[in-house]
Amino acid sequence: MGLIASALLDLLDGGDDALAMGLMGVAAIAVAAALLKTRRLNHHPRTGQSLTILLLVWVTAIGIGTAVYLVTGTFSGRGFWSAFSDSLFESASGFTTTGMTALPVVEEASRGVLAFRAISNWLGGLGGLTVAVAVLPFLTGTHSLSSDPDRTHGALRSIAPSSRRAMRNILAIYGGFSALLVVAYAATGIGVFNAFAYGLSTASTGGFATNTNSLWGENNAGAEWVAIFGMFVAGTNLAVLWWGIRGAANSVWKSQELRLYVFATTIGVVVTSIAVAANDGALISRQAVFAVASTISTTGLRAHDWEAWHPGATTLLFVFMAIGSMSGSAGGGFRWLRIRTLLAFIRRDLLSRLYPKSVLVVKIDGRPIAESVVQQLVGYLVLYAGFVLAGAYAVALFEDGFRRALIAALSAVSTTGALVGVPSAEQLRVGERAVLVPLMIAGRLAILPVVVSAIRLLDRIAARTRSTLAGRGYTETVPGGRRA
Repeated sequence: MGLIASALLDLLDGGDDALAMGLMGVAAIAVAAALLKTRRLNHHPRTGQSLTILLLVWVTAIGIGTAVYLVTGTFSGRGFWSAFSDSLFESASGFTTTGMTALPVVEEASRGVLAFRAISNWLGGLGGLTVAVAVLPFLTGTHSLSSDPDRTHGALRSIAPSSRRAMRNILAIYGGFSALLVVAYAATGIGVFNAFAYGLSTASTGGFATNTNSLWGENNAGAEWVAIFGMFVAGTNLAVLWWGIRGAANSVWKSQELRLYVFATTIGVVVTSIAVAANDGALISRQAVFAVASTISTTGLRAHDWEAWHPGATTLLFVFMAIGSMSGSAGGGFRWLRIRTLLAFIRRDLLSRLYPKSVLVVKIDGRPIAESVVQQLVGYLVLYAGFVLAGAYAVALFEDGFRRALIAALSAVSTTGALVGVPSAEQLRVGERAVLVPLMIAGRLAILPVVVSAIRLLDRIAARTRSTLAGRGYTETVPGGRRA
């Protein structure tokens, strides 16, 4: 439906891409129908299969987006393989809400293409929320984390009592918030179409803009304040917003992750305000607030040249980029809930050394946390850091400096989309963009589906290899003492 809407907008603007996008929309609906039919054939897939299906959904969406950019000639005039590489990167960046762009001049794209970019951001954000709130918690058995911390209201105010109810609640909050942002942007005078595009890309933390210089190019202070509000809220746990909507105001502030998120944002604003005080002169700089909201929510919108600030301020922004938004939000990153839980276990470990006979229980939002949780968190931390470092090394093979390579890889895994030293991803080498695509997908899906799918694929290859060797008369010892 996103393609059909993009085609209609292009048609109203008198563009040349309406027919191509309309036909691609019909094809996409057919593919979606086929996928739904396949899903009905297997009502209860195993956890590993479900995670692989998640990955395939994103890969399919990215493939459709790539075809859209190729058919509309968005990157024409560069040869097929170059156009294919740029189209793949743009599509992956959109559906993973990363927001890097391969377009050299964004304003030259048709209204249909610009609308499709914003819609791909919005769909990616919706998918990310669905994975975070309605899918992974039920697959991993952690759905109770989305309940109200006030035990008296937990059963009534849970945003995800079931996957179906979770989807309905997500659509209501996400759709309403997106519409609110569109109206707010329009009220600042940036134009209805720009308001539509920025509203969708802000609510999704996607960061795609209709200007080459991002929101900076609009030169509108009111739009920047709307973006600040939108990015901060978009990086907030959807369950916390749900509690507020349902009237559980006390439960909202009981969220330890929310308090940490607000505290980190405040510290970031103070530090970055000091960095730009010489130029701005204000006690609290709009530039500083915007930069912090953009990185901590992993939206990646730009309104100022914060790369020229003091290294202490930019380093803090990169730390925010790595940690990212709250759990259960459309944003990416390692998440503040994981940071809060790891800090709680570290504190417990230090106290147990001082008081070895005491029994200390780690609690988050009033709930005791099992010891197995810290093992999962450490495992995820290793995977997260491993993806960033491996990606940085791969990008560095095509780069002149490791710092830029590290930031590019971190930006992709955290789905922030911020780059250093280049105005857009269009100036990155083809090899660099090829490395960043799988990193963006892994970051959007919280890494787990990608790792599980890779393990399942390797297991199948190993099993087929053993079968082939056995057929040729070779034998080998396999786990359990059996011989293939």
